[in-house]
Amino acid sequence: MPSLLTPAPCRYPAARARESACPAPRHVASARTSLRAVLLVAGTLLAASPACLAGEAPAESPAPRVLTLEDSIAIALENNRSIQTAIDRLDRAVGRVGEARAAGRLQLSAQATLTRNDQETSFSLPGSNGGPAQEATLTPLYSRTGRLSVTQPIDISGALRASRNIADLGVVAAHLDVERTQEQTVLDVKSAFYQVLRAQAALEVAQANVASLEEHLRQAEAFQRAGVAARFDVLRAETQVANARQNVIAARNAVELAKATLNNVMGIDVSTPLTVRAEEEVEVVLPEYAPSLEAAYAQRAEVKQARVNVEMSQRGVSLAKATGRPTLGLNWQGNVTADGGAFSPRAFQWNASAVISYPILEGGLTKARVTQARADVEAAEVTEQQVREGVALEVKQAILSMEESAERMEAAAKNVEQAQEALRLAKVRYREGVSTPLEVTDAQAVLTQAETNLVNARYDYLLARARYQRAVGQESVATGTAAPANAEGAAP
Repeated sequence: MPSLLTPAPCRYPAARARESACPAPRHVASARTSLRAVLLVAGTLLAASPACLAGEAPAESPAPRVLTLEDSIAIALENNRSIQTAIDRLDRAVGRVGEARAAGRLQLSAQATLTRNDQETSFSLPGSNGGPAQEATLTPLYSRTGRLSVTQPIDISGALRASRNIADLGVVAAHLDVERTQEQTVLDVKSAFYQVLRAQAALEVAQANVASLEEHLRQAEAFQRAGVAARFDVLRAETQVANARQNVIAARNAVELAKATLNNVMGIDVSTPLTVRAEEEVEVVLPEYAPSLEAAYAQRAEVKQARVNVEMSQRGVSLAKATGRPTLGLNWQGNVTADGGAFSPRAFQWNASAVISYPILEGGLTKARVTQARADVEAAEVTEQQVREGVALEVKQAILSMEESAERMEAAAKNVEQAQEALRLAKVRYREGVSTPLEVTDAQAVLTQAETNLVNARYDYLLARARYQRAVGQESVATGTAAPANAEGAAP
């Protein structure tokens, strides 16, 4: 955008030719010189960092940490927020177990009371044998009493037992939820880790493409200097190099974004510098569906959790039925009175009782509760079936993805070899003067696409393998690896 102190350029060619002969007014030129001086001083001050102004050397950035897949999984299992939340829910479930058990244990309570009346009430009693009258206190000014109560519920209805069973199953479900969250976190880490590797491999392909095109550009410039190539060939090669460098910039940014995502999954600062270490080789393994599905039903935390939820709902039916049964409680109570007055000769009294209660008319409350509990059982059973069907779909999708990506890897590897040979021949033909530059650039584009396809197929397979391990429930929380059930391997 032009400065406000700079004269607007002439719009028309004829006026543009006279522009140089029409110098700017003197006050405009003076203001322009002053503005440049101010900007120069401001730029010098802004360029000086606080560390330089203080005479200190700038701090060096920390060296990036080298991480393997196992390292990344270990960090995520320690720092991931979802896992911490699941552990908090487990602690809450353990607390509910203690609450349910406390309801059936011996209860002891004590109470002390100090009462001040508005006035003391007393009366006189005639003395015996004509003696003097005696004053008797009916209500003292201050009254002190104490009470000790002991209660023991007797679970004749089964309600306390059902509550304890539900709480115990809640702990089991919470444990399975922690396991499920850990397994999902392992899969998320693997996905983010492989995405970093994919982005790095794509960056290497883009950089190799730039290097090859720069070599072709140098060859075209040499031919132009020798007079055997036109200027157009050099311009075309320069344009292709510039476009390839744009791809390198985008690929480098994709690497940084992938690393930030991995840091986020691991639960650390997204700006933490890191370097990931790739696997040396990828061994292609193609599992079978039937044994994999059987393993998934036996090992997946979601399937186990759905079964536990069904059992909890069934215990809920027992609890609902127990609300319509009689209850029994044993109670012992002791009372201490320090200032009882004339008609309370005993300072300590106690009593014991057994209380049984039976609801006779409740307006159909128990029946309604049982109906709700049975509906919960049916809903839990339907949910369990949905979970099993979803697990079966995940296993099938993972196996199909593994098979597809394995075939793509094999085809892409052969395509890369053919494209490399085609590019070599194209360069030889160009150097000998029997082909055009277009043949070289087309061969280079084909090679770049083939290498990109190989990179995508490789990491699509690794991601599909990770999803398969998650689908069958064979993730190891310690290492994040698993051996596929009854798998048949084939070398790529």
